[in-house]
Amino acid sequence: MIAAVVAIGVLSTSSAMPARKALPHANYAIYIYKAKVAVKGGTTLSNAYSGTGAIGDVQHESSTSSFSVDAKIASLVFFTGNAPSSYPRTLEGGGATVINGTWSDQGEKWLDPVNGTKEPFTCGGKIDSTAPPGNLILKATRSGSKVKFVLRVQTVQMTNKPPDSCPNGSRAPSLGGIESDVYITQFSIPKSKLGKKTIVANFSGPLAKYRSSLSVVCGGNSSGCTYNMAWHGVMKLTRTRTLKVRY
Repeated sequence: MIAAVVAIGVLSTSSAMPARKALPHANYAIYIYKAKVAVKGGTTLSNAYSGTGAIGDVQHESSTSSFSVDAKIASLVFFTGNAPSSYPRTLEGGGATVINGTWSDQGEKWLDPVNGTKEPFTCGGKIDSTAPPGNLILKATRSGSKVKFVLRVQTVQMTNKPPDSCPNGSRAPSLGGIESDVYITQFSIPKSKLGKKTIVANFSGPLAKYRSSLSVVCGGNSSGCTYNMAWHGVMKLTRTRTLKVRY
């Protein structure tokens, strides 16, 4: 009889307890990186005019330039695992750029157009930003098994300085007239690399869809002028902190 009472008491107490709600589970990691971006590139120009120009006008020229763009981003935050849906899928960071570079141009200009006399010339200078010190923007988006990046190496145009030492009609100092979209590129890394101490990714430009912006340099003399630009770079991510969330 006593045993039966005890059993009934246990059942009564158990049935009176409210049911527990299951807590949402989370299991994800937060990786904080600093980024270093280094770019090297250059341009080439070949330009010639048919017919006779005025005294001091360029008749033909050949120009080259080389430049570097370096920038650092203090902090980029990446998530892996079952992160809350409220966390953004796209992050953005940026930093001031350091630009170095030189350009040179050489060819012939008209000395005496009447007699068809020409003389050689050289000119050149440094490369800088049209709005120093310039700025770089890096945008990263989680997409499937990859992290996709859109990198704007330079948010404003670069320019040749000083441009006033070349002959009249020279196209060599035209870098400042090219739209800044030629400094945009895209690349990706496997999401599986997130968490590593260092991550390195290569990229290049200009992208094909933006190369039409280069045509401004040879505008009006397309048959006697060619202009090209190419650049490549490296992004290095270095992990500075790791946070792991589990519950």
